[in-house]
Amino acid sequence: MTEVINYEEISREGLIDMLEEATDRLEEQAGNIQKMETRNEKLEGALIAVLNWAQAYPIEVFPEPDMKFASQLLKAGGVTIDAISASAMRHLLKRITEIINESLQKPQA
Repeated sequence: MTEVINYEEISREGLIDMLEEATDRLEEQAGNIQKMETRNEKLEGALIAVLNWAQAYPIEVFPEPDMKFASQLLKAGGVTIDAISASAMRHLLKRITEIINESLQKPQA
């Protein structure tokens, strides 16, 4: 609840003190806003990095393979399509995890 102040009853020094206190609070809030903006920029950078990575393999350049045929070829060589898929996913998730962890790190003071 906002306190009602009768400014006629406050001394000049009292008003100056109130203004200085309000200025201190505003400066503190400006610092908090700057920290939040910096963090937001870092998180946005991480999202952009993940999006760029997601767009690095366009279908026009890397068309979808015939998975059934690829599976048969891999099996003939003693490898399963599941092992290849799991390896690709681990690679993808490892880099996304790195990007996320980098963006969540607190700045060094």
